[in-house]
Amino acid sequence: MTGEWRDDGNFHYPDGSFVTPDGAHHHPAPSRTSDFEYVESNHDEELTCSICLSPFVDPRTCAACGHCFCLAHTPTLTNCPLCRASWTGRPLLQPARLVLNMLDRLLVRCPNARCDRGRTGLPLQRGDLASHIQQCGVPCAAGCGANVAPRDVATHNTLCPAAFVTCNSHDCNHIAARAAMPAHEATCPAAVVSCPHGCRHRCPRRELAAHDALCPEVVIACPFGCGVSLPRRDVAAHETPCSLEAVACPSADVGCVHSAPRRALAEHVSSCELHRDRRVILLERALEAAQQRIMAGVQQL
Repeated sequence: MTGEWRDDGNFHYPDGSFVTPDGAHHHPAPSRTSDFEYVESNHDEELTCSICLSPFVDPRTCAACGHCFCLAHTPTLTNCPLCRASWTGRPLLQPARLVLNMLDRLLVRCPNARCDRGRTGLPLQRGDLASHIQQCGVPCAAGCGANVAPRDVATHNTLCPAAFVTCNSHDCNHIAARAAMPAHEATCPAAVVSCPHGCRHRCPRRELAAHDALCPEVVIACPFGCGVSLPRRDVAAHETPCSLEAVACPSADVGCVHSAPRRALAEHVSSCELHRDRRVILLERALEAAQQRIMAGVQQL
């Protein structure tokens, strides 16, 4: 069933029902004679209002003459339209229970055209219409295709797959149909997620890349190229024994500037002339330093 948005901010259906912005579907029971669609056009005169010429709705009786009128007409009247008796200071009376029972048994149609008792369906007694309307289904305002009883609208709105909802993630204002929200949440940049590497760190998905660059549990290749892959937290312990770590010649203190992977260092040391003469060079340096101290002492004498 199609409908339209109107200036009152509600979505109105052709059958007279409407949906408010909060999703509540309103299909109130008829309260005026014109709100009822009677199965029969000819009614008992004893049940007909002399003002609107339709069956009574919530009738009231004039205490002076006993005639009945629909309650909706009485606020504008100060005198009985038939006997002209003043109603000022005189309460209107409820009609006999028999009259009310006869009115309740009049056959009417449900105003919801989609209902199985609607305009093309089965009639029902007027006295049962109010309770029936609370049970008969009306199309979901969100368009999911379900027919929902007014009493179930609130519950349906919390589950309806077509209802628009807002992402639960902090700082995310994305709005989508409930059925589509899981797909969004799976990639939402604001969703708080756990580190996939098992370090127990939690952060918004958009910050994961920055965290990965520091995460101690991320498996990386040895920075020296030895081919070993290990968690970042173990790299420091791996650096010392790593065979491809670049290390200086142990005779760097005597002038050798050569560096090589750890595994190739022994070959260099075996041929390094400075390493071979290292003890002599260190001894010469020590003797030279001693001579300089002696000369400095002599000059002070």
